[in-house]
Amino acid sequence: RRFIEEMGSGWDDGFRKPATPQEVQGTAAAQPAAPGLSLKEAMRGYRLWAIMFGLGMMAFAIMGLQINLAPMAQTAGLSTAEATVLLSLLGLASMAGRLLGAFIVDHVPARAVAAVVCLAPAVGVLFLDPPFATMAIAVSLIGLAVGIEGDLSVLFLTRYLGSRHYPKIAGVNGAVTATFAAIGPLAFTAFYDVTRTNEGVP
Repeated sequence: RRFIEEMGSGWDDGFRKPATPQEVQGTAAAQPAAPGLSLKEAMRGYRLWAIMFGLGMMAFAIMGLQINLAPMAQTAGLSTAEATVLLSLLGLASMAGRLLGAFIVDHVPARAVAAVVCLAPAVGVLFLDPPFATMAIAVSLIGLAVGIEGDLSVLFLTRYLGSRHYPKIAGVNGAVTATFAAIGPLAFTAFYDVTRTNEGVP
């Protein structure tokens, strides 16, 4: 107490007296609200549903390939060691995509980024056959898409729906995307159990 008194009333007012509710409300009112839709407004429009469906289908395909990559590679004739290397390449490519994603979305139009993220796994699937070198190229393309996908979600939600209620909207989008991502590996496995082949899975 003596230290505070010696420092003077400025210290005492600044560090001991909390702001009143009126002061807090006045400060908040002085700051303009961020633009954007509420969750209810976003749910009534088509853009949120289109974003959730598009990102969900991407997660469905990418996670289905990612989880089943090792057994698919071994079924195609690769050894266990080669399948392990492919999984490592997938992780490294995903990290690279994560690092590049933030830069790309700041300098490239959103629709162009979405097109690349959708086409990269599709092109990769075309090479997802032996020999090992072609499968490595395919896995690298798929990994890049995995890494960029997270930044793409933030970009679409903030650009087309605003940031005012982003946490709520992002929570709903994340739940839907996670559901698609969880179903993907199960669907790929069920397809193989029925057909006993990975041909036609993508």
